[in-house]
Order: sequence, then structure tokens, then C-alpha cells
Amino acid sequence: MKKFSLLVVAAVMLLSLAACKSADVAAEPSESIPALTVAVGIVPEAAFVQAVGGDLVSVVTMVPPGSSPANYQPTAAEMQALSDASIYFTLQMPTEKANILPKLTDFNPSIQIVDLQKATAEVYPLLNGAGEEVGIESIETADHHLWLSPKRAMVMVQTIADQLSAVDAGNKDAYQANAASYIAQLKDLDAEIQAAVSKLANKSFLIYHAAYGYFAHDYALTMVSLENEGKPATTESLQVVIDYAKQNQITTVFYQQEFDDSQAATVAEEIGGVVQKVAPLSIDYIQGLKDFVSALSNAGE
Repeated sequence: MKKFSLLVVAAVMLLSLAACKSADVAAEPSESIPALTVAVGIVPEAAFVQAVGGDLVSVVTMVPPGSSPANYQPTAAEMQALSDASIYFTLQMPTEKANILPKLTDFNPSIQIVDLQKATAEVYPLLNGAGEEVGIESIETADHHLWLSPKRAMVMVQTIADQLSAVDAGNKDAYQANAASYIAQLKDLDAEIQAAVSKLANKSFLIYHAAYGYFAHDYALTMVSLENEGKPATTESLQVVIDYAKQNQITTVFYQQEFDDSQAATVAEEIGGVVQKVAPLSIDYIQGLKDFVSALSNAGE
């Protein structure tokens, strides 16, 4: 009887140990932890990093969707999120230069800052606010909306892949393969835009905020903005735009959700046209540009 009791106790103990071991296995996470935390200024950059890094990266975006990169003020918590990042990719947006980059090393002394604007300028020319080509010596005052040029986006994507490969060499092949795949999609997008733009009856368009300067330059279009150097239009400058629109049979005024649409609505009313929202900061970069081209095509009908 005593021997039987000892056997029962031993069996119970073995079952308990097995249960504990099973629970430990079940508690282990099934998903791998991203190798890198990467920070960016705006949403389209996050799209590029995610396309290259996939599950290997975790992306921190400093200017959230719906906010303007011109004047967004990051919270203390958002700045603190930079403390875990290995790399910060910047396009030198106004809020980055004013509110993020000067404080970045206070939160993360070892972070690598990679200037995508400069990397792109080494391959394609910069533009000023009037859409004219300028040299790299004018980089501080150049138009910073480079991501809306698919050609320049390709340079950014390859730069991102090279930087991630340098920091996380063990996953270099994955980063480079992902970049090559996404760049192929961007080449297809560029060709698609070229074909669509060639059919436009009207090569000019009106927009409140001058975001599409590089896009217009790439595809031989004329962008006319209501804003003047980032400031709302004056009564006199609005009249110039209205006269231009009437002379060129333009009936659509584009605006983006991050800006007040009241002046766009005023111009649309004066020309007997409509306002239409566009999304230059879309997280779906490729679809966002396809939608803009479609809007241009519809505006000319």
C-alpha cells in the first residue's frame, strides 16, 4: 500500500512538471521581434521603410496622419519614442528642422540621421518654390516635397535599403530584395503616369498648397498654387490665379486635408468650378499617386 502511494505521488509530480513545461512553451511569443526600430518624419517615408524592412522593422512616424509637416509640434511622448530608434530618415521638413532634429540626440545620442533629401539631390536636381532647378548649395531653401516624384522615391528606397543593410547586415539580402521589388513597382508607376499624362487635354492644374512641384516637373505639367511661400494668398494674388484659371479653362482646385480649404473654395466659386481633396501624404504611396493622376484626368474632362 505504501509503495502504491509513492507511485501515485511520483506520477502526479511528473504530470505537474509536464504541465508547467507545456505552459512555458505556450507562453513564448510566436512572432519574431523586429530587428530594428526606425524613425521617419512623414507617413510616405514610413511606407518606403515598411516596403523595404517588412516584419524586420518597427517604424516610428513623427508627424501623424492628418497633421501638417509644416508646423506639427511632436509631444514629449512622441519624442521619447525616438529613444529606441537606430536610424532616423529625414526629408528636412519644416517641423523636423524646427522641432525634431535639434532635439533628437537629447533623446537618443547614438541614433544615425540619414538625410534622404541630400541623397536624392545627388542623383536628381532640386527645385525651388517656382519649380526651377537649383544646385545642391540651395538645399536649405529648396522644395522638400521630393517624395511625390516616383523617380526620386526610387533613390530614397534604395538609400533606405543600403542603410538598413549596413546597420543590420544579417538581413541585408532581405532588405535589398524587398527594395528591388518595390522599385520595380515604382518604375511601373512612373510609366503608367507618363502614359496617362500624355493624354491630358490640360497640362495645368491649380492647388492650394504647392506640394506637387517635383511631380509637375517630372511630367511636364504646370502647377499653380494659391499659397505664396507657405502663406495664404492675398486678394491680389488670388485674382491672378482666378484670371489664369479662366484663361486656361481650369475648373478644379485641389487641396489637401492638412490645410484650410476656404481659399480653394473661393477660387472654385469664382471660376464656376469645384474643389477636390488630394492626399500627398498617403500611407499607400503608389495608390495615392494613381488617385491624383485619375483626378487630373477627370478634371480635364
